[in-house]
Amino acid sequence: GTDITLLGTDDGELFWTLYGKYTNKSNGSLVIDFSPKGGPANLMAQYADGVLTFQDGNSWKRVAISDVIEMS
Repeated sequence: GTDITLLGTDDGELFWTLYGKYTNKSNGSLVIDFSPKGGPANLMAQYADGVLTFQDGNSWKRVAISDVIEMS
């Protein structure tokens, strides 16, 4: 499918969920709804090699949930 779910945390204790979908899965293009966190509803991003890169240059590296728990 093309739907994606992002589970994240800003502090290692409270977790949030964002949803999106691939607009072109073959090149890693996707759109994410950040409105639950006060952001835009259609933020474009690229996913490649375990890194999600946003239009503004910010990037998030994919990590295992167990790694997040250990960091907190």
